[in-house]
Amino acid sequence: MADDVQNDNAPSEPHIRTYATDVAKLTGKALPHDIRNEPAPKKPETAKPPLERPEPPPARIIPRAPTTGESRAQVLERLQRRKETTPPPTPAPAAFMPIPRAQTTNETKEQVLERLKRAASAPAPAPAPIHTYKTDFADETKAKGASRISMVAAEQDAPTRAPEVVKRQSRTGVFAVVGGVILVLFGAGAVFLAYRFVTSGPAIPTETFIPSLIFADERIALSGSGEELRQGLITAGASTLRDGDVALVYMMYSTTTSEGVTEERVVSGNVLFEALRLPAPNILTRNVEPESTLGTIHAGGEIRPFFILKVASYERTFAGMLSWEGTMERDLRELYPVHPEPVVAPPPSTGTSTATSTPATTTPALPEPALPRLSFVDEVVENHDVRVLRDGLGRTVMLYGYRDKETLIIARSEVAFSELLERLASSR
Repeated sequence: MADDVQNDNAPSEPHIRTYATDVAKLTGKALPHDIRNEPAPKKPETAKPPLERPEPPPARIIPRAPTTGESRAQVLERLQRRKETTPPPTPAPAAFMPIPRAQTTNETKEQVLERLKRAASAPAPAPAPIHTYKTDFADETKAKGASRISMVAAEQDAPTRAPEVVKRQSRTGVFAVVGGVILVLFGAGAVFLAYRFVTSGPAIPTETFIPSLIFADERIALSGSGEELRQGLITAGASTLRDGDVALVYMMYSTTTSEGVTEERVVSGNVLFEALRLPAPNILTRNVEPESTLGTIHAGGEIRPFFILKVASYERTFAGMLSWEGTMERDLRELYPVHPEPVVAPPPSTGTSTATSTPATTTPALPEPALPRLSFVDEVVENHDVRVLRDGLGRTVMLYGYRDKETLIIARSEVAFSELLERLASSR
């Protein structure tokens, strides 16, 4: 019973059922010792793969068929009419053409060869006779029974053809050709006479184009070099320029083209600047461009030269100008002379007259203090940095400054510098 109870209280596990175990349960007796009630061996558990649910297919939207108000009988009738009116399809052409069969006869091979031999040995037909006037005349005589005399008489009695009249060519076309030639000759003569008249007359002066960085009121041609050219620059426009006017100076030179024609051309600005032979530093003259402009300007009550130099390098030309400042006043004194010293009146003499007619005595005047040496100072003119050379009384002798990194201006005074800046701005 203990074993039975123990078996009953055992956990439910799979076991092998036998007849002996069933009888033991019904009778309440224990199992024989040779019979063991052991659970059936367990099967090794294997991991089951997770079930994969297939993704549902995307939903299809089936469009609804268009509906009409026709009944079924009307639809069938419309389809029948369309079938009747539709032409039958055109049959496709045959891929190949059938070869016709040769004609067959009842002749044997010997008969066919005999027929061909006879056709080859048959004589060729005689050529058609050639019809001539003689044969036609003979045939006509035999047909009508006429003699040669009657035939000739009949030909004489036949009506004669009227002679063809040759029309004389009209002379109108000849007269038109002759008149055209005369007009052409007359026009050529008129052109030749006009050419001779124009070439023999005085030449019409043409204005020479002078390249310049600013617009000018006058253009004055100079010549020579060195001292002669500097004097021409100083006196340019001295009698014609009004206050604020600018005169542009230039030089011409002759050259011969490859065709042998002599032409007059304008000297470029850098060559004109070098022709003045100013003792300027080489670092300055080497960087002056051909577009440079020289001239004179009437400003501040004076007519003095100016230089607008187009430069290739700001750093090099500025370094050259700084190195030139030590001798610039002396080198350019001919173009920008120093202002005259003011005249100081001597003080009035004081004397004492006595009854004894003693001569009056004068007090000697004190010597004037020496004026300070000319020097360059930094200033600003029209928002541009400039270097101004002033004398001991603060008067401007000359100045120079850059409008931009490529344009250097040398002028007499601040008024002239401002006028040149304004003209440069208006010429852009």
